[in-house]
Amino acid sequence: MRHFVNKFSILFLVFTILEQLIAATSTYAMIALSSEILKGEGMIWFGVFVLSLVLVFVSRIFSQKYMVKAEYATFQRYLSLYESNLYNQPSLKTSHAFGGERQSYFQNQTWQTIEKTYEFFGDLMATVLNVIFNVLVIGWSLSPWFFAAYLCAAAVIAAGILTARGKIVRKSAGAQEAQSAVQNRLFDGWDTLLIGNRYNWSRWKEVFGRTVAKAEKTETQYRFSNNILSLLIMVGSIFPMILVVLWTLADSAGNVGRMTSVIVTLPRQVSNIQYLSVIVEYVTELVGIREKVRNIDHAASAVEKENQYHGTIRWENLRFSSGDVELRFENVENFLEFLQDCAEEERYGRILITGTNGSGKTTVLMRIKEYFGDRAYLFPNHTRLFFEDSNEKEYSTGQRLRANVEEVLDRMKDPSVRLFLFDEWNANLDEENQKEISEYIDRLAKRGLILEVRNKEV
Repeated sequence: MRHFVNKFSILFLVFTILEQLIAATSTYAMIALSSEILKGEGMIWFGVFVLSLVLVFVSRIFSQKYMVKAEYATFQRYLSLYESNLYNQPSLKTSHAFGGERQSYFQNQTWQTIEKTYEFFGDLMATVLNVIFNVLVIGWSLSPWFFAAYLCAAAVIAAGILTARGKIVRKSAGAQEAQSAVQNRLFDGWDTLLIGNRYNWSRWKEVFGRTVAKAEKTETQYRFSNNILSLLIMVGSIFPMILVVLWTLADSAGNVGRMTSVIVTLPRQVSNIQYLSVIVEYVTELVGIREKVRNIDHAASAVEKENQYHGTIRWENLRFSSGDVELRFENVENFLEFLQDCAEEERYGRILITGTNGSGKTTVLMRIKEYFGDRAYLFPNHTRLFFEDSNEKEYSTGQRLRANVEEVLDRMKDPSVRLFLFDEWNANLDEENQKEISEYIDRLAKRGLILEVRNKEV
């Protein structure tokens, strides 16, 4: 939860506390008014009561404003975590297992979890503080036994949550995993829907239906368990409060002013009991919320044993050539050393990488990109790499690639980029587009060394 702490979340907390303090002031003003009105006085307290009703909404305006700002600040922090831990690891892009585990968190679940967490904690804090402040006011004004009653209720709630915590965590993790599986299946569904092959669409619907059914069952069981637990805890927690209210009414039988104050606060007592049941639900859900936050923390964390995601390179099946000159390399280290020398000595041009299917041509480019970092620029194949121009327009494959290369030529002025990597850039292009894009690549070759994977001649 440390990534949720920022200046806006602190201001959100401050104004939420202020809002509930003002609400508690209205309760105290109501009690004082009920006592003083029998003496023909109390107009001051009536004014305080009316003013508090206005100010409570003013403070809520600011608490909501800073909650929104805190959500975006937290999201930016997570985006920075993704960048610091996963940036420049293109080998991970080729792993379906890694993508299935983390991609949906980056694309939507991180934002959804942040938004839900702030809304949850906003409601939880408001409800808890409302009960605490009102109990303090009522206990101080009417009877200290109210303190004891609510302390007993808090003990019952804590005991119930601690007893069921492990079960809640397991069910929450299962529910989030099932939801993530649904979202991952939806990525495949969009292209399948638009292409319109009945076989693929039927198969997708069948698999997606099973995934949704599992998610629905898991989520239903999670919520049902939470609600049953909340009901049991609520029944045990409200009993001491009901006893204290009845005892206070009986004890105030001869004191009209005190009896009036107790009766006037009965709606607040009922609200406190209702809020207590809500708090029980919130606290049971809190365990699940923390688990979801841990999941997005994991999704944005550094990769352990990243070598496991590196593909296999069969050097004996690869061919390297620059024009008519054939180059030979025995391993990755040997090739990287050669490229390092070329970059430092500004020996530019175009190096073609060819080989049989499965020989590791794409893997070679990935390893080069990871090694050189921002000194290398990778044009991957079949990837939604963001470009400012082409992403906003309807282009064919050739037009889009041409626009992307042109954007790099015209706008990317970073002199440290010495390597440009093209992975099967001419696949599915007609001769005209191949020739035109090859001319663009020739222009790039004057700024850096080109390494290109091609399966056919230009």
